[in-house]
Amino acid sequence: AGVLRELGDYGRARPLYERALAVRTKTLGRDHPYVAMGMNELASLLAAMGDDSEARELYERALPVAERSFGPGHPAPAPILSGLGRVLLDGGDHATARRLFERALAIREATHDPDHADLAGSLADLAAALRAGGDLAGAESLYERSIPIWERTVGAGHPALARALHELGGLLEEKGDLVRAEALYERALAIRGEALGAGHPLRRLGARLGIARATAFASNAALAGLLAGLVGGIPVAVLVGGGDYSEENVAQSARRSLIAASNTTQ
Repeated sequence: AGVLRELGDYGRARPLYERALAVRTKTLGRDHPYVAMGMNELASLLAAMGDDSEARELYERALPVAERSFGPGHPAPAPILSGLGRVLLDGGDHATARRLFERALAIREATHDPDHADLAGSLADLAAALRAGGDLAGAESLYERSIPIWERTVGAGHPALARALHELGGLLEEKGDLVRAEALYERALAIRGEALGAGHPLRRLGARLGIARATAFASNAALAGLLAGLVGGIPVAVLVGGGDYSEENVAQSARRSLIAASNTTQ
């Protein structure tokens, strides 16, 4: 199941995770820590498939079992807290997500080495919740803490680092710091080129439209130059829709495309 998930074959992985969970539940009982871990694994897969409702139900069932089984401060419940937080954040409940991410981060700071990828992930999760709640300064600080950890743990060419750079770039863009935002988009573009291949259309589309968004408010001439060409072999006129080249519409198109491109690297 894990191999199939790594290959992106979620449809074939799901019944295997479900069978494994059913066997654990039958043999060990509902309150066994291995059952909680099995629910977490299945919930994580369902979230990746976009089934947030069922994923949330599994996370909420798994969390109290893991907390009772492992006790306060144990690192095992942290992935469940993080997974549930991401599902809630996707659903718009940034306040509850923030509290869950804070709990996961506190556990990982107390139990993990300072240069641990899970710690970087928790920093990025909490940053996303703070950003959604309007605390851009707090989110920026956490993203900036996470990036060096990603660089030291997974390496300079890893998709997780590209995602962190992209997210910080989007935050800086939101704050109006277009020069730094564009530099981060460029770094993410270079990493995605390695991960997806230089000719991958989503890589080129997402990163170049991200740069277009960052430059749109700084230079109409630069924006016009980008709109004049093709991105990933697709006319930008088609991508933005309706022939509406307003900065707002290009910005929205850029954000959608960046999200699509980021999802292909996860």
